[in-house]
Amino acid sequence: MKTIEVPGKLFLTGEYSVIRGGYALLAPLKPAYSYGCGPEASLHPESPCGRFLAEFNLSSDRGGIFETGGPGPGFGSSTAELIAASRSFGTDAWEPAELLEWYQSRFPDASGADLLVQAVATRDSGVLYSFSGRGDVETVRPGPGILRRILLFKTSSSNKLPTHLDLQRRRPELDPGVLDPLCRGVARALQGGFEEGFLNLNEFARRLSEAGYETPYAREIRESLLKQAGVWAVKGCGAGLHDVFLVILRSDADSGLSAQITRHAESLGIIPIGELQERLW
Repeated sequence: MKTIEVPGKLFLTGEYSVIRGGYALLAPLKPAYSYGCGPEASLHPESPCGRFLAEFNLSSDRGGIFETGGPGPGFGSSTAELIAASRSFGTDAWEPAELLEWYQSRFPDASGADLLVQAVATRDSGVLYSFSGRGDVETVRPGPGILRRILLFKTSSSNKLPTHLDLQRRRPELDPGVLDPLCRGVARALQGGFEEGFLNLNEFARRLSEAGYETPYAREIRESLLKQAGVWAVKGCGAGLHDVFLVILRSDADSGLSAQITRHAESLGIIPIGELQERLW
């Protein structure tokens, strides 16, 4: 079997509310996860990939899927693994829409936004994606130079918050009617011509924090980064807004600001992974 490559993913905004049909923005990321298959592969039986292979009796003689590269945990590895399995062992019927339907029916607490974006991202490059209504995906083309002002930092693997544990917590339900306009404003800002829309990231994070969706660790990191001169907006991403941090620099920021913010981020214990321009699929 040839190696199958699936991009990673990052929720820019909209996590949690997207589970209730809300609007979210996602970025497919490189380097891609790379997968092979064979009898030596070991999968957790309750993982999406493990359940897929067991349900359709696809792994008994050909083994499972094993990962050979990628951006690491926290960037959509479980959904990438499922996509690779469907392409390796499935049939032509397993197009992205059909795979999304299967996934949402087996994992109702997940939106499937990451799965669908990772599955369709190979059709294009250099674009972001919106996801809404439990299945509508559209491309969002960034304006010139904007992605170079978005710095990415990740939490160390020892501090990562397991998504399945986070989803077990009981918190107030979020209202997509309130949060969707914030996310759509960010989409406009990313496409150029509405710089103030990036401030919606701060408001989105504040609202989720007040509702108990942001971890104390993530809030401390976010507030410290936001105090730095020349920073326009900061938001954590993923479970607990805890795994990856977006830092948006002002459009008039001087050339040395990126290095200054990176030094400050490292002092907080988070790891620089580059500009979004560099990491976008």
